[in-house]
Amino acid sequence: MKIDEIRKLNESDCRLVLSWISDHLDLHLARTIQARGSKVALESITLNSAARPSERRRISRLNQINSINEIKEYLTAKEIEYLTPESEFWPEQLNDLAAATPIGLFVKGEKLTLKDQSVAIVGTRNATSYGARVTQDLAFELANFGYTIVSGGALGIDVIAHHSTLLAKGTTICVQANGLDNFYPKANQELISRIVDNGAIVSEYPPGRPPGKSQFLERNRIIAALAGGVVVVEAPKISGSLSTANHASKISRMVMAFPGEVSSDNSTGTNELIKTKQAEIITNHLDVIELLAPLGQLPPEQKEISNHSVFDRLSDNAKLVFETLPLRGGFEIQEIVNRSGLDRVEVIAALSELEIFSAARKVTTGWVMDATANIRQPALPDAC
Repeated sequence: MKIDEIRKLNESDCRLVLSWISDHLDLHLARTIQARGSKVALESITLNSAARPSERRRISRLNQINSINEIKEYLTAKEIEYLTPESEFWPEQLNDLAAATPIGLFVKGEKLTLKDQSVAIVGTRNATSYGARVTQDLAFELANFGYTIVSGGALGIDVIAHHSTLLAKGTTICVQANGLDNFYPKANQELISRIVDNGAIVSEYPPGRPPGKSQFLERNRIIAALAGGVVVVEAPKISGSLSTANHASKISRMVMAFPGEVSSDNSTGTNELIKTKQAEIITNHLDVIELLAPLGQLPPEQKEISNHSVFDRLSDNAKLVFETLPLRGGFEIQEIVNRSGLDRVEVIAALSELEIFSAARKVTTGWVMDATANIRQPALPDAC
C-alpha cells in the first residue's frame, strides 16, 4: 500500500491496516496514534527506516496490501468484525489501558457481549481437582447471576471456566493470543466454536497471526481490562495469570484469589497475592458479587436455573463420547476414536469436558463412564 493510498483512508481504516501489519504491542506507535492519529502513525511507518525486525515485518506486510477493501472482504468471509475506539460497540473499559489500549479488536460472535457486566476467571493450565471444582462452581454460579465470564481459552482453569459458563447457559468471552481464523489451542476448537455462539472471541491480532509467548502475555491486559474484576483460582509462583492480576491492579480492577494448600505449588502464587494484600481472599461466588457490587447497590438477581440435565448441555462431541464409554472395563483413547468416529484431538477435548463435570473418569484400564454422575444416562454400552 502506497503513501497516496494511505492518505485516502479514514482513521478507522488506518487502524485496521495498523492492526493487520503489527506483530505486538508497540507503545511508541500507540502513543503516536493517541497524540496525532492513526493516519499519521501509519504514514510514519512508510517514511521511517526499519531498524528492528518487527518494523521490517510491518513494512513487508504493508507492501503486500493491495487495498483496504481486500482486507474487509476477507474479514467478512471469515465472519470477523473489526472494532476501533471510534465504534459505538467498542468496550470503553479498554480505554483504561491508556497507551496500552489495543489499536483495535477483531471480534467473532456477539460484539455487544463486550459491554456486559463481567468477571475474569484465570489460573494455571495444570489445574488440580481442587482448582477444577472451585472454578466449575464459581463460573456456573456467577453465570447464573448474570455475569459474563472472561478468560483466555487455555487448558486448565480457563477451559473449565468457559465450559461451566456454557453449562449454566451463560455468556462467555474468550480472549485469544492469535488470529481468529484459527482457534487455539486445537484441542479446544469445539469449545471455542460454542463460545462464538454464546458470547464472543476477541483478539488484537489479525487473521493468520500464530500465537507466541509475547502475545500470551500481552493479551492478559485485555482480559483484565474487559472485566470488572479478576479472580485467580490457582497459580504457581510463575504464572501468566499473575500477569493478568498485575494488569488488573494497575487499572484499578478488583483482584480476588482463592486460598490454597500451603504445600501445593499450584497455590504459591495465589497465596502470595493474598498474603501481600494484592488480592482479596474469596471462598465462593457470593464473595465476588459482594466485592464487585457498588456501595449501596444490591447484587444482580439470580437467574432461574434450568432443570435440564447436564447431558442436555454437553457439546455434541462430549455426548457422543459419553454414549461410547462403558461403565466397567474402560476404553483407551484409540478405542474411543474407533467407536465414536471422532479424531484423537476431538476425543481428548470431549473427555476433558466430561471429566470436568464428573461424567467420565480415567482408571487403570482406560476411560469409563462415571456411574455417580448427575447426568441423564442413555443406553449404556458394555466393554468388550
